[in-house]
Amino acid sequence: MSSVPIDSTTDAVASYQWRTIIRHRWPPRVMHWINLLAMLAMIGSGLQIYNAHPALYWAEASHFDTPIFATDSVQSWC
Repeated sequence: MSSVPIDSTTDAVASYQWRTIIRHRWPPRVMHWINLLAMLAMIGSGLQIYNAHPALYWAEASHFDTPIFATDSVQSWC
């Protein structure tokens, strides 16, 4: 949405009237925000799944004992 001045007179000193131009109607705007919330929920869900079992298995290239990618926690004692 933007506001643009409209020249209502042809005088040297013009008085401006402002009008609002709406670029998109409300359905695409609402759907955009619903889509954003759904994507954030999916990212959060994926991170929870990853935290439950942080290993990646890829077909026959890896097995349960040797995943292709795995992260472990490291404890540091200060």
